Amino acid sequence: MDVRPLRDTLRKRKNRENETPDQRKQRLERDRMSKRVKRAAENAEQREKRLSNNRVRKQNTCLNDRTNCQDAACSQVINDHCLPESDRKLLHYFRSKIDKLSNNLCPVCDECFPSIKIVQGECRRCYTEKNEVKKFSARNNMDPGEVPKELQGLTQIEEMLIAQIFPIVSVYCLRGGQFAYRGNVINFPQDVLEFATRLPHRPSSLDVLVVRRCSSDGRAFKDFNVRRSVVSCAFLLVEK
Repeated sequence: MDVRPLRDTLRKRKNRENETPDQRKQRLERDRMSKRVKRAAENAEQREKRLSNNRVRKQNTCLNDRTNCQDAACSQVINDHCLPESDRKLLHYFRSKIDKLSNNLCPVCDECFPSIKIVQGECRRCYTEKNEVKKFSARNNMDPGEVPKELQGLTQIEEMLIAQIFPIVSVYCLRGGQFAYRGNVINFPQDVLEFATRLPHRPSSLDVLVVRRCSSDGRAFKDFNVRRSVVSCAFLLVEK
């Protein structure tokens, strides 16, 4: 058994743990440039193969999440004496129905949901469209692709700091806990680079920034803790 790939993986993992923020930024930049060069050089067949592998990986992720949820539910053992016989029958019937559910993934629009019906390799919505290029397909530039590492794990306030659009929408809480919206949705562009120019003179010496969000009249406010390194990496991605 060749242990060299394992040694290389451990060595790279150790180097990433000990790297500085500047080294991490340079490594991420090299990875992005390498991906751009590879994608620019690939032909139509290679691109289709890459997109197909991404769809299969996304489907496997959905199945793994569902399996983990089932394992967590099965680990919670209920004492037989805690529930009456009628409730145990209902619980068994409910679990049997849940076990039969499975997510169906449309390879065209990448929508994954149990109620999706696959018709000749496509969901019913894509199948009924008469156009060759489907509305929600990657060929119509409707698939944003994988989320960059710089944008993963951001908190809500950190997303608001780098968002180029500020939406205004009326959201209502329905009976039962679900949310819905109605009326018009207005999007206002905002200059995210203005916040970067107002940072302290030496933000490299700070690990956490305190962002204060004031009300319209300036009387009420609320403080939020923001990770400086995460927001800085996200700013570099937004500038490009």
